[in-house]
Amino acid sequence: MLRCPHCGDERPFVRPPLLVVTGTAGVGKSTLCARLAGTIPGAVLLDADIHAEDLISVVSPNHDYPAFWRSMMRLAHEISQNNLVVVYFSVMLPEQILVNGDVLGYFDSVHFLCLSCSADVLRARLAGRVETGPIAEGTEFWVDFNVALLEAASEIPTATVMDADRSPEEVEHDVRHWISAQMNRPVNLRRARHDESGQLAEVWLRSRTASVPAIPPLVHSDEEVRAWFEQVVLPDQEVWVAQAGGEIVALLALNEDWIDQLYVDPSWTGKGIGSRLLGLAKQRRPAGLRLWTFQANAGARRFYESHGFVPTETTAGDNEEAAPDVRYDWTGPTGPVP
Repeated sequence: MLRCPHCGDERPFVRPPLLVVTGTAGVGKSTLCARLAGTIPGAVLLDADIHAEDLISVVSPNHDYPAFWRSMMRLAHEISQNNLVVVYFSVMLPEQILVNGDVLGYFDSVHFLCLSCSADVLRARLAGRVETGPIAEGTEFWVDFNVALLEAASEIPTATVMDADRSPEEVEHDVRHWISAQMNRPVNLRRARHDESGQLAEVWLRSRTASVPAIPPLVHSDEEVRAWFEQVVLPDQEVWVAQAGGEIVALLALNEDWIDQLYVDPSWTGKGIGSRLLGLAKQRRPAGLRLWTFQANAGARRFYESHGFVPTETTAGDNEEAAPDVRYDWTGPTGPVP
């Protein structure tokens, strides 16, 4: 949840992916950005290079580019709060974004599409261009940059290399497909692994914190929560996760016939993931399920009731938070298990 420090107004914290299409000068990025802009629903495409005043160097060490991208990441974050995905087109190396670790948390992930040309094709394209200003480097500089970009991409799991030697129409088609694929990553359900307690705890903490004040604040520290996941939840319970593009975005923990935990990362709510996990819980426990939730959590109560759970018991606060809660039961399917 985002809270304005001046007026106290609150809004949900949206964490979409940040997408960057990069490549050397002459590879066709500006043309692609202009042709694709406004044609992909839910995406805002921006030519980041036109915002840069000084493109003096893209080779480490360089402090201008990381600082520039820090500002651009903040801009993308503000735009993304409108439920939009920002796609930057720019001459850059991935490290210039990734070095800004404290603002990477604005996004659920950062993905790079690295457009690459063969040296001969690149030289031919650059020979026909007349550049002025800081970007007008020598041809061999950009050939070397192309090599450096490929080397950087080979070390980054979220980087994809695309051949830009082809016609503009072919490259445009594939770039459009890549953007759409990153925006609509499939979500898969699987059992949690023993080494994922830290990721599970982070999803739990983000979701739990975002629900305040609809539910009481945490009574444990973040470190205590992480230890609890490592020492109790994963070893002793049946834990399932929803995974999108290599990232855990939701979790379900079953303890016999109890749903102990069902949490979805705030940036992934409203996509049916919670319903899928609840359907999985019903498949795993077809004889019935039970759970507790806070009486004040109207959203959770509507969610469970819409999936066939009925309230069976209330307390005045028989929990660590000392807050009134309500027990819900699902007594098994009346028809096929969803």
